[in-house]
Amino acid sequence: MFVRVVEVKTKPGNAREVCRMLHEKVLSTLKAQTGFVDEIVLVSDAEGILALSFWKTREDAERYSHEDYAKVSDIIQHLVHSKRPRCTLSTWRPRPATRSRRARRLEEAIVRNLE
Repeated sequence: MFVRVVEVKTKPGNAREVCRMLHEKVLSTLKAQTGFVDEIVLVSDAEGILALSFWKTREDAERYSHEDYAKVSDIIQHLVHSKRPRCTLSTWRPRPATRSRRARRLEEAIVRNLE
């Protein structure tokens, strides 16, 4: 899985408005994209947003970046400082849950008692 991280510096007082626009106008576009999994948007009351979108493959994320990201940028342009928000792409692999030694011993004891 890959995560696209977009950092947006908004004009003062516009962070929540940008977040609302992303939710109302952009999320449906993202959901229609091949390989899109989910998005998380973090909002700072000051002047910023951090948007994390999760993709099945790097190719899916890059395709979106090249084909549709400019449209999104245009939607929020009047509310932000920069022409194009900064974007990075990186691998994300969730770690499997690890059990504590105590939990493993308890599970082993239960199994032994069932035998």
